[in-house]
Parts: sequence; structure tokens; C-alpha cells
Amino acid sequence: MSLQKKLVEDIFQQCLKKDLRIIAMESCTGGLISGAITDIPGSSKIFDKGLITYSNESKVELLGVSKTNIDTFGAVSREVVTEMATKLIIDTNLQYKVSIATSGVAGPGKSEQKPVGLVWLASYKYNNLIVKKINFGNISRYKIRKKTVYEALKLLQENLRD
Repeated sequence: MSLQKKLVEDIFQQCLKKDLRIIAMESCTGGLISGAITDIPGSSKIFDKGLITYSNESKVELLGVSKTNIDTFGAVSREVVTEMATKLIIDTNLQYKVSIATSGVAGPGKSEQKPVGLVWLASYKYNNLIVKKINFGNISRYKIRKKTVYEALKLLQENLRD
């Protein structure tokens, strides 16, 4: 069994134990996190929804991210990924949810004057927010996206264990 599959299995068990359901808000990963979680049989017990908000407009419309924060800090920032992870849960009072959010530059070119390989991750449950910045460097788009999925799942697991 792969490390990622073991990670998802642990997340599955933690969610069952704590009666939590996952919401994934994905940008640079384009649905890969949702796919990794829903590969597990029975995932409907712990997975609520996945939102792919690739454009800045969709981050504002679907997740309630502040356009001002996007304009000021860029989509690939602590401020925006924090809003991606928290806003929907807080605004709708979804206390039985846990989120994972990703925003990054997968390349091949830089974006918003930010380097290829820069990724921000955030996970939120109850009043617990964990935010992480990673720079994978200028590696392939495929590797950046795959590594982001794994790191996002690890962050989600960490938040579930708190």
C-alpha cells in the first residue's frame, strides 16, 4: 500500500471517529485531493464536497474569498488560502466539517510574480487553523501537483489529530 493511500486511510478513520466530513477547496491541485480521498471505498461517509476554484473569480463567488485580498496579496498567499479554508465553514456554521485548501504555482511559468513551486496549504476545523507554505522549487508541473496533494493530506491528518 502506498504512503498516500495509508495517509488517506488514517484520515478516513479519524473522520469516522470524530464524526467529521471533509470539504476540499482546490486550486493548483485541480481535484486531485478529492480524487485521492474518494478512491477509498466508503468515502461518502467522510467526504462532503470538493470545490475546484481555479480562477480568482471562482474563489470569490464560491468560497467568499475577499477580492481585495486577491488583488493585494495574490491568489497564492497565506491570506487567500486561509479564507479558502475557513470562510465557507464559518459563514455557514458547519461545525462538523474539516477543510483542506490549496493554492500554488504549478508552472511551467511563474504567476503573480511568484516562483514555480510555491504552494500555500490550509486546513480548518472548529477554531483550529493550520497554514503551511512550501516551495518545491522549479520542478515539473506534475511533480508539484502530486507533492502538493501528499502535503495537503498530511496537513489534514495533522489537523484531525489535534
